[in-house]
Amino acid sequence: MIKLAKRDWRATIKTGIKMEIGSQFIERVKRQGMYQQITFTVAAEKVAVGTIKVLKSEKIIDLAEAVRLAERYNLPIHAGEMNIILPKGKMLNDFLIL
Repeated sequence: MIKLAKRDWRATIKTGIKMEIGSQFIERVKRQGMYQQITFTVAAEKVAVGTIKVLKSEKIIDLAEAVRLAERYNLPIHAGEMNIILPKGKMLNDFLIL
């Protein structure tokens, strides 16, 4: 079952959205100047340093929105054909799955 995410990240944790691999949720995102609801999946992705946990979407979103989501959920974002967007002050090594 897909759950809708609240605006505040603390509220999303309280509502039971778990950031485990395979979980999905819907987020309201500005895309091409319009707000849309996009499904994000928490997935494991292989990169040069190992395997990391990322939020994945098949649709491309604006860079500003990707940065906002990365900082909100404290996870890298991989949306469509974009590169991986990291939260401020983080590196790929911080998200390694051991």
